[in-house]
Amino acid sequence: MQGFQQYFVAKIIDVSPHVTMKDEYRAPPAQPVEQAFGGGAVRLVGVKPKEELRGIKNGLAKVAELERLQGVAVAPMLTGQVILRYGSRDVSAQIQGIEPARERRVSNLERDMTAGALDDLFTTANGVILGAGLAEKLGAEPGDSVTALSTAGVVLKMKVVGLYATGITEMDNAQGYALLKKVQVLEDRPNVINRVRLKLAEVDGAEPLARRIEARYGYRTESWEEANQNVLGIFVIQNAIMYSTTGAILVVAAFGIFNIISTVVLEKVRDIAILKSLGFESRDVERIFVVEGLLVGLAGMLLGWALGWLLIELLAQVRFTIEGFVKSEGFKLDRGFLNYALAGAAAVTAATLAAYLPARRAARVDPPSPGGSPDPCAAAKPAAGPLLRAERVTRVLSGPQAGAVPVTLVEEVDLTIGRGEFVAITGPSGSGKSSLLYLLGLLDRPSRGEVYLDGQPTCGLSDARRARLRLEKLGFVFQFHFLLPEFDALRNVTLPLRKLGRLSAAEVDARGRQLLAELGLEASAGKTPDQLS
Repeated sequence: MQGFQQYFVAKIIDVSPHVTMKDEYRAPPAQPVEQAFGGGAVRLVGVKPKEELRGIKNGLAKVAELERLQGVAVAPMLTGQVILRYGSRDVSAQIQGIEPARERRVSNLERDMTAGALDDLFTTANGVILGAGLAEKLGAEPGDSVTALSTAGVVLKMKVVGLYATGITEMDNAQGYALLKKVQVLEDRPNVINRVRLKLAEVDGAEPLARRIEARYGYRTESWEEANQNVLGIFVIQNAIMYSTTGAILVVAAFGIFNIISTVVLEKVRDIAILKSLGFESRDVERIFVVEGLLVGLAGMLLGWALGWLLIELLAQVRFTIEGFVKSEGFKLDRGFLNYALAGAAAVTAATLAAYLPARRAARVDPPSPGGSPDPCAAAKPAAGPLLRAERVTRVLSGPQAGAVPVTLVEEVDLTIGRGEFVAITGPSGSGKSSLLYLLGLLDRPSRGEVYLDGQPTCGLSDARRARLRLEKLGFVFQFHFLLPEFDALRNVTLPLRKLGRLSAAEVDARGRQLLAELGLEASAGKTPDQLS
């Protein structure tokens, strides 16, 4: 669609003048009776309006004045409706009187001629150049004589000296060119012109120049955009439909990516919790899933580019002829990189935004903090002493998770663990062992009490600071089903070291292999959890 639009605009700019001044007014001039009784409360009916002779007054003088403008080529023209007769065929056409020397500067008529030459108008008496479609309607060829009958009643025998084909259907099927003097004779309007056509070095200046010329001379002056505004308006509607459809497709694709990543988040809740326990912050987890969405968008972009290029090349091989506003051979395709860039940017942006909400949900996968009254840890201060100490630690589960009645998971626990000590916590199922370990491992916050790590109170620390403490000072030993299934044994063992970022990748691998060797698992370094016994 855009390819055809660009082709049409390029054609119009190429074969037509950029600005045209006509022998008419944008607002009809006031009639004498309106001037005489303009302020009266009188309505006159049946008054014959004053008729004025058509034509641009002092037209050639205006042409000379406009030719002094910088970067502007100017050519006069007289147009008229005629009946062309050849044999038994009569065809209505528009005859346009031109000065070939000036016409060369404002149009590409000479380039578009398929037979004859523009200068043949000088060497042949009453010569005429016809559009290829018009000549086909008449059945006339170069060298044939046709009869032209104007609205003024003048009949002139004219000889076809050339044919042209611009690709603009209206011009090729209904227009012909002759010398300006000959058309003035045919129309019985000596020394009259009704068009002044201008070609600009910078086409973007057509509209402002048209407004200045109209303000200067009063005659209606149109830029190429105004002259073709009906077609350009259709293009605006087409683009609105196209972009709306494309936007709807992107929205559907974004929801698809949202669903995929949301499903992944639900499937990876346990893995996310492991990452959190190893010291990964919420923003790290969020970044993982946003990057996943970004990668999905990039993959879709590359695949879309490949399929789009392939489809364009296939369509380019299709051959057919259509005649509408312009004559077109096959599909007019826009191969510009801008289309690929815009589509790719839209795909990547939609995928990334679609991944953001699931990423936020993933970042919140963590034991909930207690709500309610002011922070019970606000008054805690650093205290020297054991490596790990719990002081009157209580955890009450309330809110939607507990139902109508709050549930006490851990109550008034005091615990001290010194350096080098080994402590085992035992108790029946449901006694709160895991809940206590969550509190001691800084994975959860107590409702009351305090947990000291190396003498530092931890309850009031931010989530990011608590994650850093887990990474630097705490270690977790997981059972089989808590290992990350995507990683091998070596990656699972060294993941905290990699996150810490204090050693090079080679040093991290060496340390991981050393630890596995101490356990007799060096040979299993490359095995995934489901391959381990």
